[in-house]
Amino acid sequence: MAAVLILCCDLRSSNSDDFSPSPKADTLNIKNKCSYRVAPVIAPKPGSQPLSFTPVELKGYEYALGIPVPHGWSGRIWGRTDCTTDDSGKFTCATGDCGSGRLECGGGGPAPAATVAELALGGKGGGADAYGISLADGYNLPILVAPYETSQGGGGHCTPMRCVVDLDAACPPEQQVKASGGRVVACKAGNSESLKKACPEAAASGGFSCAVVDNTYTVTFCPDSSELDPRY
Repeated sequence: MAAVLILCCDLRSSNSDDFSPSPKADTLNIKNKCSYRVAPVIAPKPGSQPLSFTPVELKGYEYALGIPVPHGWSGRIWGRTDCTTDDSGKFTCATGDCGSGRLECGGGGPAPAATVAELALGGKGGGADAYGISLADGYNLPILVAPYETSQGGGGHCTPMRCVVDLDAACPPEQQVKASGGRVVACKAGNSESLKKACPEAAASGGFSCAVVDNTYTVTFCPDSSELDPRY
């Protein structure tokens, strides 16, 4: 299926998923490779400004590309699933809900569970970027964080990090979040050794680092094997 691109600040569409990272700046891309809708959240940490991103519920195979990220920015990114809007206009999601009642989040964390990508980008004057995946808030979506080195002075290959879990097998019954019909849609945070074993990179503290000044990071929900190369 062809991907639909939502280009930040331009809002054009395309049937191609080819793109080139923007030089001289840090950039964030968000891809929804799931067959269902996902509403991404980009939550800056204290001291970092909100990014220029209009909240959107991405359809299956829809991308949001070219989100500018200032040097030194740090924040958390996750996806909300099984979202609905009631007759009063209240927007809620079965997983990753931030409690705002709207597509826009007001600073709340993900509930009852979500897989979270974390970025802490070094300043323009130097310092390595740090990136990783956290299970501190549980798990709701397979996720990949992949750096693409755009700086000509890059410090070598920067390793992608991903976390893909079979929820039915890895989540204990007492931590399972179920949708209507009994479908397991998330796993609440807890001392789940099976969940940690399924995603050892996410369970490890510190994440990965990348010594590249101008870089592009792609966060993909439901990644496939091609996503290990974020150019595609």
